[in-house]
Amino acid sequence: MNFPPDPLLDQIALALVPGIGPKTQEKLLNIFGSASMVLRASSSEWRKVPGVGPKVVSGLRQAQSHEEAKAEWQRCVAAGVQLVARTDSQYPELLRQISAPPSFLYYQGALLPRDQQAIAIIGSRHATTYGLRQAERLAAGLARAGFTIISGLARGIDAAAHRGALEAGGRTIAVLGNGLGHLYPPEHGPLSKEIVQQGALLSENSFLTVPSKTTFPQRNRIISGLSLGILVVEARKRSGALITACHAVDQNREVFAVPGPIDREESEGCHQLIQDGAKLVTGVEDILAELTQWDFVSESNVETNPSQPEAGSFSKRTNEADTSRSRQSAPSRTRSKPAAPSTKTKSPPIPADASPEEKAILQAVDGEALFIDELPQKTGLSMPQLLPILSILEIKRQIKRVDGQKIVRYQA
Repeated sequence: MNFPPDPLLDQIALALVPGIGPKTQEKLLNIFGSASMVLRASSSEWRKVPGVGPKVVSGLRQAQSHEEAKAEWQRCVAAGVQLVARTDSQYPELLRQISAPPSFLYYQGALLPRDQQAIAIIGSRHATTYGLRQAERLAAGLARAGFTIISGLARGIDAAAHRGALEAGGRTIAVLGNGLGHLYPPEHGPLSKEIVQQGALLSENSFLTVPSKTTFPQRNRIISGLSLGILVVEARKRSGALITACHAVDQNREVFAVPGPIDREESEGCHQLIQDGAKLVTGVEDILAELTQWDFVSESNVETNPSQPEAGSFSKRTNEADTSRSRQSAPSRTRSKPAAPSTKTKSPPIPADASPEEKAILQAVDGEALFIDELPQKTGLSMPQLLPILSILEIKRQIKRVDGQKIVRYQA
């Protein structure tokens, strides 16, 4: 068996120490600089770290031998499970930004750069037919718009969200509350195999960790951390989905909720979220508009409301009270010719790790402002494909909006 280099074994060994959680690991790494330096420290130095008691000190001593780390590595290799450390470039960037992110992720399948364009869909394990239908419908629509769907592989809404993404040919990631050496719930074996083919099973827990009441709440912060926002489809007032919503708020993520029948317990949590400021969602365009700050006009809206702009186009949001009337009566936009030819400014280089779609957009707007509705022709991408990618590029500070309906590169 070929083992990884010692620095990686040190990281695995540190993560496996009993009683050491993400926050304590974070303290140790901040104080000592790396997992290797942590394991080289003395017992007296460890004891000075807040949260490190006798149990953790004993575990750190045992970790120095790498015995358990090597056994963990062997288990993962045999099962086709891969590990990615927080220091690795493949580690999800959005997750890296949260407080005390996991030092390690175990996964089966693939983690891709496009998974930064992700929405979490969560809700009740005891879902109604209505809830299951909405979760599957919205997941499919978001997947077709280019989003990766994040959920927890639980019964009910989670499973419906995964299936919706898969059936739409999109990507989905299941974040587990146990190690990848166990499948929970057991009846989701076929579903998990499909997810591995079109996404990934992912966990911060060691390979043999069994599901428990403590591991599931802990994984909720990862579900929200991997996402630009979370969508709650059905939830009772004390649902675990509301815990994830709290994590999302703490992580500065968007929170969305689907309304339901007012006389059903399964709707109470969603209605509470909406009262507290979550965005009410009845269709995919509600989410796209909030993330991009532009209203996306879907084909179904055009069919039912001919006065809407052309399908697949953007309509700028306003704060006026008569927004809907102004949209219907707004004259077509005319572009005045500039008094003199524009002078292109130097744009920063395109990041090497940008996806092909991101590169196409950045090349299209290189050096000058561009109307957003010109992007499909210049990039070959449809508006539904462009929406989430534009959001990601804004978050990465690669583009910004100017003059209402234009985008431009950030200048070097």
